[in-house]
Amino acid sequence: MAITVRDVSDLTRILTRYPEWRAEMRRIVLSDELLAMPETMRELAAAQGRTEQRMEELAAAQVRTDARLEALTQRMEELAAAQTRTDQRMEELRAAQARADQRMEELRAAQVRTEGRLDRLTDEMREVRTDLGKLKGRVLEREYADKAPAIFGGWLRRLRVVLPGSLEAELEDQLAERLSLEELRDVLRLDVILRGRLVQPEAQPEVYLALEVSSVVDRGDLERAQRRAGLLRKAGLTALPVVAGEELTEGVETLLEEAPVVVVTDGHGRGWDRALAASYG
Repeated sequence: MAITVRDVSDLTRILTRYPEWRAEMRRIVLSDELLAMPETMRELAAAQGRTEQRMEELAAAQVRTDARLEALTQRMEELAAAQTRTDQRMEELRAAQARADQRMEELRAAQVRTEGRLDRLTDEMREVRTDLGKLKGRVLEREYADKAPAIFGGWLRRLRVVLPGSLEAELEDQLAERLSLEELRDVLRLDVILRGRLVQPEAQPEVYLALEVSSVVDRGDLERAQRRAGLLRKAGLTALPVVAGEELTEGVETLLEEAPVVVVTDGHGRGWDRALAASYG
């Protein structure tokens, strides 16, 4: 049957008056898909809301990520700059170390040169001390020879210095018969040879003093004086070993407590009785 506008108006009024008919009408007129459209739209809207919320969360996370990346980038730049400064500092340190090593080599070379100069200076000083010792010994020998009457006059009279050549000339036959050539040369190496007669007792023959002179009297001086006085006695002469100087080494001081040797220091002699007893014993 045909539908008129009045009929539609009536239908509209009826549907308005009876809402339950509207649902039935929709079910009849609309498809299932169209009927489900509002629910679908609501679900889509809810999903869109969740999506937008997730997008906002992702955007915030991206902002935080960008901030972290920016901070990380800045930190990396700072680390790169620090590494550059470290590398530069390391180069400076290596250069400084190289200069220090070079300086150390120069100092070692200078030290070697200094030690060489010190060694040479030490040798020269040793030679100078040796020469000074010899010179001082010569001066002391001359002093004891010149001052012999004052130093030994209390024990010997008519005291005189006997030069090695004079001794050899005066006692040539006696020395040659009893001493070997080497022994004679040893006797003639005495620093000073003195000759005189004992004050007491007057009947004794002439006495020879085999005198070894050193600034510091040591064991060698003592041994030479005893050996050379012994050679004079071997040649038939009365001889006393004498050591003279400014001071004695500790070892010699101990040995002289028992040795039959006359000791003269600072012009004063001791040990005469023991030396005379050994020579005449």
